[in-house]
This record gives sequence, structure tokens and C-alpha cells, in this order.
Amino acid sequence: MCMQRQARSWSMPVRALESLRRRVRPPRQDNPLSRLSPNTGRMPLRLSMSGRTMKKTQRRRWNVKPWPWPGDSREDKAKRVALSYRQLAFDIAQGRCDDPAGDLHRLDQRWSSYGVYWPVPNSIPVDLEEWLSAAELAHYVDRTPADIYRWARRGAIEQRTSADGAPEYLLRSALEYQRCQRERRRSN
Repeated sequence: MCMQRQARSWSMPVRALESLRRRVRPPRQDNPLSRLSPNTGRMPLRLSMSGRTMKKTQRRRWNVKPWPWPGDSREDKAKRVALSYRQLAFDIAQGRCDDPAGDLHRLDQRWSSYGVYWPVPNSIPVDLEEWLSAAELAHYVDRTPADIYRWARRGAIEQRTSADGAPEYLLRSALEYQRCQRERRRSN
């Protein structure tokens, strides 16, 4: 009697697992990441509209984590970043850091993973006549892609359509627009 009860208790979870396996959907055979082009970093995106399939490319260049403090304004973000660098400088001055260059590099990597690039010196492309996507231009001028879209909608920066239909923006016009904004703020 005891052996029968034990056998039943072991067989029940196995049956439950088998029924779960039948209900679970099989894994997708076509992995979307396998279709990434190594040269462009773009992934084809299929959109289905009324039975037809359209292909569109989607840029996957910037892997930015969401900001962990969503209520922060632009000024709060800058303050948070600046205070972290100040704390690192204080720790180095107090002799608490064994590897100051490594700690600085890790702090730079931490903030760049959240899309904050201004503490790290970046190299602007030599060619100011280069046409960039909104994400790339936002990286160079330390703004968000939404700001770039807004500037283009206002007509403040030059915009064109690339061969794949995505909008591109001129780096020189964005830098010129930022310079004009700084002068206007200085005069007020």
C-alpha cells in the first residue's frame, strides 16, 4: 500500500510536466538576431498589412539601458553624473582606490550604458558634412533623438531621406544650431 502511494505521488508531477510541454509553444526557428547584417547593424523588420509583407530596416546601433530614475529631469541627470565623478575624485584623493584609471573607466562605461556620453571626450567626425541618423547625431551633440526630430520639424537643422527611406540629418547644421542657441541664451 505504501509503495503504491509513493509511485502515484512520483507519477503525478511527471504527468503534469508532460501536459505543460504539450501546451507550451515550440521555440521560434528563425532567430531575428541571426538576420542582423554585420556591416550595417540593421535588421529587416517584416510588417504585415492586409496579407502582404513589407520589409523595412530597423537600426540597432545604440544599446542604451533605460534611465534607472525615471523622474529625473535633464538637470537632475547631469547632477547625478557629476556627483558620481566628484565622489570618485574624493575617493582617489583619500587613497581609497587601488586602481584609479580602472575605476574611472568603469564609471565611464556605467554612464555610457545609460546614454550619458558627455563626461567622456568623444571624437566628432572629421567631416562636418556627414549625414547621420537621429540616434547618431544625438550622441554627437549630447541630446536625445526626440530633440533632433523636434529641431528638424522646426526647420532648424537640415534633413534628407536616405536610400532606405530613413531620415538623416547634417552634423554641421546641428552644431551651428547649438551655437546659435548658446549665443541667444548668452545675450538674454
